[in-house]
Amino acid sequence: MKRFWIYLLPFAIALPATADSDAPEVLPGDSIDTVYAVLGEPRGRIGSDRFQILHFTRGEVHVRGGVVERVDLISEEELEARAAHAREVALAREAQRQERLSEGRALRDERLTDQSFKERSAREQMAFWNTFQRHYPEVDISFELEVLRAELAEEERMRRLEQQRQIELLALQQRVREAEIRATEIERENRRMEEEQRLLRERPRITHVSPVYIINPHAGKPPEKDDDTPPPSTPQTRPQQREVRGAPPADPTPFERAREYRLERGNIRSEARYPSS
Repeated sequence: MKRFWIYLLPFAIALPATADSDAPEVLPGDSIDTVYAVLGEPRGRIGSDRFQILHFTRGEVHVRGGVVERVDLISEEELEARAAHAREVALAREAQRQERLSEGRALRDERLTDQSFKERSAREQMAFWNTFQRHYPEVDISFELEVLRAELAEEERMRRLEQQRQIELLALQQRVREAEIRATEIERENRRMEEEQRLLRERPRITHVSPVYIINPHAGKPPEKDDDTPPPSTPQTRPQQREVRGAPPADPTPFERAREYRLERGNIRSEARYPSS
């Protein structure tokens, strides 16, 4: 019970002051003309002809059908207190901003004169200045950022050129390897052909005998009785030899085989029809 009274004590102390000093000048049930006469023209209004919400510096007034329905206003003292608090907050923020501005400028000037910082890469410097801009937005570093962006663009261009050169170099190396492989294959093939030619030169000579038949049209015919001339002597069929150096001759073509076959058949028929005595 004691704790309950302790909680209610601030409200009990504040109630009389509110009742004496914060009494609203416009009450529910007043007409809209009274509102205008006491508070002046509103800063804004929302609603329609039947219901409106009027916005004033000290608060809001709800009007329905031309009659005040609800009043949300603060006193002049509270309005002044809020304004004073807002001014204090603004001054505190301005002081903090000035402090950050001084600190940021000092840090910026220190980094711009630091030789070790200048020796870092453009990407590392850009990362630092981006973090710096988030912590000290009041400090102007637009020139430094513009210079670093130009350096990063140049580095990106050089990186792409180097990448393109690497690609071309790899393609050239691939073509060189392919050419070396082809040269090796050609050299191996040349050595194989030279070895085959050497074996052909060292191979012993082979004599190939191909029979050639010469047919006498008068062979096998009986001599005439009234002719005193002796019959012509039938030439002996003998094979002709030809010497072939190196590899044996190729097989006879179908035309040559047919010709030899016709010659052989004709000779056999002549001997059968006119047997030699």
